[in-house]
Amino acid sequence: MSKRAGIRLRRAGAVAASAAVNGSGFAPSRHLGFAGVTLALLAGFTGCTSAPAASPHAAAAQPSPAGSAGATTGAFCRTELPQSWKTVIDGADASVKKLGQPGEQLSIQTGSADGSTLFAQVSAGNARSLEMFRDGRRTRVTALASSPGTQGAADEAVQEAAFDGRWLAFAVAHSPSRVNDWTLYLWDSQGHDVPSKIGDSGPAGSSTYSPSVSVRGGKVVWLQSRRNGGAGSDLHIHDIAAGIGRVAYSGAAEHAAVIGDTIVLDGDSSASVPPTGQPADPAKPFPVTTRLVALSLATGAPAPLPQGLVADRPVYFSAGDSLAAWMTGADRGNLMAWSRDSGAVAHVYSAPARKALNAFDWPRVAGKYHVAWEAAEGVHIADLRSGSYVVLADRVTARTWGQVMVVGDKASQAALNTSTLPALPACTRK
Repeated sequence: MSKRAGIRLRRAGAVAASAAVNGSGFAPSRHLGFAGVTLALLAGFTGCTSAPAASPHAAAAQPSPAGSAGATTGAFCRTELPQSWKTVIDGADASVKKLGQPGEQLSIQTGSADGSTLFAQVSAGNARSLEMFRDGRRTRVTALASSPGTQGAADEAVQEAAFDGRWLAFAVAHSPSRVNDWTLYLWDSQGHDVPSKIGDSGPAGSSTYSPSVSVRGGKVVWLQSRRNGGAGSDLHIHDIAAGIGRVAYSGAAEHAAVIGDTIVLDGDSSASVPPTGQPADPAKPFPVTTRLVALSLATGAPAPLPQGLVADRPVYFSAGDSLAAWMTGADRGNLMAWSRDSGAVAHVYSAPARKALNAFDWPRVAGKYHVAWEAAEGVHIADLRSGSYVVLADRVTARTWGQVMVVGDKASQAALNTSTLPALPACTRK
């Protein structure tokens, strides 16, 4: 079983326990593993004084260690959470509770790059739906099936979603007990028509979990795993205007992201990758060594990687338009980040050697400077401008898209537009 699958299974167990308490079913997303949450949005703030910070590219200017081209020496250091950040995060929890009605529970799924439009799964008693919140108005995208009296055991839930400002792609899991039974839909936020189906999990057991989804340039891109145990994945590109899709890549990969007009995924480094669209041979398992693979968003053909994006055996890759992050090292205990602006790679975090393996969860990126990851101590957020990071001990989940970072606990979520956050205080690296 892959680490990603293990993370999902562990989180599913925690979610089931939470659901049993609040009766709201299972988690609306594998990244936000708590059902029944309150939404809070911070689109900007005033009255805060920026802490002293290094140049945005100061960290990238240090010498590079061997075997990691363009990387800084040493990991970032931990600094105390500044009062400006604490005030913003605490205040955001309550700032837009008015989006929901009394008795409703909202769970953020995705939104516009700046957070001005949000999509949330809304639960009220036995009723569930996916709703759009924009300009003070609320629009229903679709109702979600629920079964009264089952304590959420047969409830549908949104698992993955992505939005490009007009088109929303979202995957709905049909039961918490069958997380590999899902359907992928596309919805036009301008036309408000009924969502159309563009993909699904296939025959029972042929796909694992919900797909990793992006919407960009008139295309929906998703990476769909094949067979339990991670025996390979297919990268799908769906042309929205033409209404057709195809498989552009088949091989060992766990995540795909769109950076500008390029699709980047953590693909297989060996020659054993099957021809595009062909099934994997279970007798020839894929090696664990990976490399980054780039494809053209427009054509699906092989393409060069963005400048400076060099990764040594990357795993658990995540990226946005301006940043990418991944884990590397023999024990997967090093967290690296790449800045599109500078073209440099920074060494952000290293887990203690004795517990490096599985010590922290899949990294996520937001805006130009922020990388988040989950660990036992809480949500960690690094700032590339200062070369430092903070730990939110009271937050246990993190989700990102565009400039937005959502940090949550068992009772609430705060959605921050990271472009408004001041740089973290700098500190001394060990």
